[in-house]
Amino acid sequence: MSDYVYRKFPLLTEAMQALRAKDATFREVCTDYEEICTWLAARDDGSADADPKEYVDAQEVKLDLEDEILKLLEEHNDLIS
Repeated sequence: MSDYVYRKFPLLTEAMQALRAKDATFREVCTDYEEICTWLAARDDGSADADPKEYVDAQEVKLDLEDEILKLLEEHNDLIS
């Protein structure tokens, strides 16, 4: 995981690190989140072009992944102090 997910959920960093260590699904969701955030950042800074619909779709995927991250953390709420 890189900084995107930690910056989005700074109060859950420890729980995310613990869950990442033991859950492959969580690692995969976080990897997907990092990829979509990297893609969006490249379009935001103008270094890559994006079709407006493609950009909106990517934003929706990002939100869905954020929901999935929170859902997985909630399922493992023993990791959240």
